[in-house]
Amino acid sequence: MENKVETIKQEFNVDKRCVWGLCPDIFARIKLGERVVNMVNDIDLLIEKSKFENGFLVDSPPTRVERRPEPPSTLSSSAHHTLDMVLNKLRDESIQKIGIWGMGEVGKTTILDLLNKSHEAETYFDFVIWVTVSNSWSIGKLQNEVGKRLKIKIDANESNDPVASKFLQRLEGKKYLLLLDNVWDEVDLSVVGFPNANQQNGCKVVLTT
Repeated sequence: MENKVETIKQEFNVDKRCVWGLCPDIFARIKLGERVVNMVNDIDLLIEKSKFENGFLVDSPPTRVERRPEPPSTLSSSAHHTLDMVLNKLRDESIQKIGIWGMGEVGKTTILDLLNKSHEAETYFDFVIWVTVSNSWSIGKLQNEVGKRLKIKIDANESNDPVASKFLQRLEGKKYLLLLDNVWDEVDLSVVGFPNANQQNGCKVVLTT
């Protein structure tokens, strides 16, 4: 709009004449005036549209994938086999929940790391959310982790249900991949605030235990 205003200013300063230069070109001035009026209306509309009733967005939206420390470059043959199996399950639309089971220190977390940075994670999902559960987990702790990942502010005294509602609202219509690491007990994801992963919404859950 500023560029257009400058153009009109330049045209206004040009002394246009008619009748062999004897008289000012009234018709050119009238057309220029009409353009000025239209531009004023456009600027008024632009100003009206640029009013943000709910304030401005200060923080950028959450990234699709959160970068983590690089996993080890070398993997055992069994870990490679497990990774290939999990990737095939991720590509299968009929499968929503995948469990990776094994004793400690066999590379389960490393496989999640590789999933987190995989082409499938980057391409198929709107959000890839990593949550470390551990044996001292609680709904509140999980919600705090998810809130940080989704950039949702959680008040210290806020109960689980309102927080779950915030998550449901943020994730509505989104295809998420939830990576749950180090699960020791059953976790009710609906209480945390995750829409149920199903074939219709394309969401998936991968857990290690």
